[in-house]
Amino acid sequence: MSSILQELSDTEVVETQSQTRNRGDYDPILAEFTASGSRGVRVPAEGALEGKKPGAIKSGLENAVKRLEKANEGSTAGIKVVLFKSGSGDNETLEIRLLNSAPADAA
Repeated sequence: MSSILQELSDTEVVETQSQTRNRGDYDPILAEFTASGSRGVRVPAEGALEGKKPGAIKSGLENAVKRLEKANEGSTAGIKVVLFKSGSGDNETLEIRLLNSAPADAA
C-alpha cells in the first residue's frame, strides 16, 4: 500500500511555521526571561520562531506579557518588548529585545 503523504523539506517546514500563529511559541521564552533575573536579553528568530518576521515576534511576545500579567495579577509590569533597529538602508537590522525595568529585588 502506498502512502499519499509527502514529506516537507526543511525549508517548507520553516516557511509553514513562519505563517502560523501559535501562542505557545512565546510563553516559554517569556518564562525563561522572567526566571533568569536578567535586565535584558536578545530574542533570536530560532527554533519555534524561525522564519517569523521581527514585528510578528514582537506582537507575540507582547501578547504573552499581557497573558502573564492577567494570570499573575500584574507581576510582569516591568517587562517591555522592544523592536530594536540598528544601521540604515540596506544595512538596517531589526532585533527583538526583552527588557525588565522592575527593580532587581522586585523581579
